Amino acid sequence: MIKGVCGFAYDCKNADALADFYGTLLGWKKEISGGGWAALRSPQGWLFAFQEIEDYVEPVWPWENGKQQL
Repeated sequence: MIKGVCGFAYDCKNADALADFYGTLLGWKKEISGGGWAALRSPQGWLFAFQEIEDYVEPVWPWENGKQQL
């Protein structure tokens, strides 16, 4: 049986580092790593992917006018 792909992709500067952080936090194993991508799969089967974006700017909190990447 082929598993479907259902999930979310998050932009970031370092996909492996962010996946490692969330993997440790949630206790999930990394399924994909390399080529600017990393992903974790939840126990329910959702795929949480992280993709590296070259010009990614981290969001600021609280929100400030002109500080958020569009």
